[in-house]
Amino acid sequence: MKTLIRTIAPQAWRATLLCSALTMGVAGCGGGGAQAERTTGAQGASTDTTTQQALAISEPKLGAPQTLDTGASGEPRDLRLARSATGAVFAVWRAYDGVRHNLWANRYNPATNAWGTAGLIENTNADIVEFDVQADALGGSMAVWREVDLSGYPKQIMAARYNASTQSWPAMSTLVAPSDTPPYLAVDPKGNALVFWGQESSRYYDAQADQWLPPTIISRDNEGSGFHFGVRGTIDAAGNGFGVYTLSRSETRTNVAGNFFNGTTRQWDDPPNPDEIGVLYLVPNGFLSGTNQNYFLSPDNKGNFFVAWEGWIVDETPVTVSLRAASFSTANKSWVPAKNIVAGTPGDNTALQRVIADTSSNALVLWTRREGSRSALESLSVGITDLATTAMQIVDQDLGGNASQADAGFDACGGAIAVWLQEEAVGKGGASRINVGINRYRVNGNQWGKASLLENQPGEARSPRVVVAPDGKAHVAWIQAEGNTYRVKTLRL
Repeated sequence: MKTLIRTIAPQAWRATLLCSALTMGVAGCGGGGAQAERTTGAQGASTDTTTQQALAISEPKLGAPQTLDTGASGEPRDLRLARSATGAVFAVWRAYDGVRHNLWANRYNPATNAWGTAGLIENTNADIVEFDVQADALGGSMAVWREVDLSGYPKQIMAARYNASTQSWPAMSTLVAPSDTPPYLAVDPKGNALVFWGQESSRYYDAQADQWLPPTIISRDNEGSGFHFGVRGTIDAAGNGFGVYTLSRSETRTNVAGNFFNGTTRQWDDPPNPDEIGVLYLVPNGFLSGTNQNYFLSPDNKGNFFVAWEGWIVDETPVTVSLRAASFSTANKSWVPAKNIVAGTPGDNTALQRVIADTSSNALVLWTRREGSRSALESLSVGITDLATTAMQIVDQDLGGNASQADAGFDACGGAIAVWLQEEAVGKGGASRINVGINRYRVNGNQWGKASLLENQPGEARSPRVVVAPDGKAHVAWIQAEGNTYRVKTLRL
């Protein structure tokens, strides 16, 4: 069977790379200056003008996609990418073999400028339902996943670590059993890791000792009259971590709470002055007459942790969903109070997609929202230390159709690349197909470029992912239908 592959010409995406090749930090990001105006919020009393600089050096070149799952079995269902500071890239995907879902991986070797051979990460007889993958700065990687038996009964959360020296995935480790919630993984540059699951649980991996510490809970409270759920977390370059979760005092009123993980003592903080129910770091202005959920966290390189989430006002008809944010300072153990960064409109179907932080303490937030007859991909930038925001922009403005499943990554100068699924109508009254959309965010001018399609094959795409290097080059991967089968595809930009 002959598969049609239509390559998008470089001229269709005339965005420039924003950063020169770097050796450390953001040195070399100079060039021309541009200013990004940020407003502090509803009061509008002050503005913070942030000057960021970037150097345009080259244009992206889009060639024919490469297949990553040659030799693997099963139908790929979902995909993750992770990049090491060494330049190694890890693609991990879940594939269905007709009986169960397996976990496969492939690795891009920067020394040979080539991908390797697909191989299985796990060898159990269970069915994998969720997974996550992250990379360290030394060429290693870690994957975590949750398994159920073939009847659907929860079994356990497992982990495996890619050893850069042996270039292999060694024996698996069982982290918790049973578990009925997905795991979330965070890895620091040295390979230490935090895994989060359930209501408020975590487990720490000591890379130097190659040892998992016992499971712990994030909160240090007495539970009071409420309960916790929806934990998410992250870890920064210094090895400190942060976790957040929803604290519910009633069915219609929730708050956001969190705790700081000390990377030196390898412990969660204890409350110096607990409030009336003993929560250590209750988010100021976090209470909502509704539900706080779907947390995204991202650390900067200055000891701050940015958190964004969805705030659902469920007693309105239709439901109103706003996007809220707060940030936590490691230096003084305090929050910048929560506020709405995107106001909710009844029935607008707002869904938070991705949050990433750059090296200048700015966070890029992406979400989808109903705009007229379609679901658009939208974005704004937030100052992590003051929550000042730039104007909202529509990332997929040039494409039309429904957007979903966005991913994004920063370079070292604050430029970013976003990819997402873009539904395209085919003719009047015709069916639709799903392609991969792409756009580049220029820090020089604080603007998204012209959106275009990364691929335009006849079959549908799934699960687009991107990782971006400090110099602005990137790897993009996705799952592509080819006739009656699906394949894992990649492009290097």
